[in-house]
Amino acid sequence: MLLALSASEQLGNLEQLTVFGHELGPRCVEILSAARLPALTRLSIVSESLGDAGVKALANATLVGSLRSLSLNGCQVKMDGVLALGASTQLQHLEVLDLRSNGLGPSTLKVLKESARLPKLREILL
Repeated sequence: MLLALSASEQLGNLEQLTVFGHELGPRCVEILSAARLPALTRLSIVSESLGDAGVKALANATLVGSLRSLSLNGCQVKMDGVLALGASTQLQHLEVLDLRSNGLGPSTLKVLKESARLPKLREILL
């Protein structure tokens, strides 16, 4: 289903997308990155085993360039993934970042709050 969605040329105006339960792991990011979603402002990836490799790929994908909200709830994000998000040149418009259910602690807040690459970030959910 996700693969068919990413191949569709009819999604140019899609503003919100939630991906849940596909069990694709880091391949989820690869599939989404191939999609043409220029109007996407909210992306939620829930309970996909992205791990830090998937989060790093997502942080560098042009797909996230217009995002205002990103949720990676339960995606096995660890500190290397958080560092990749904080260093991303693609997330300059991001206002809300949801990292709940990843077992992250207070050091996550410090890394993200101190990132010069996330100037509009105003809400972090752990």
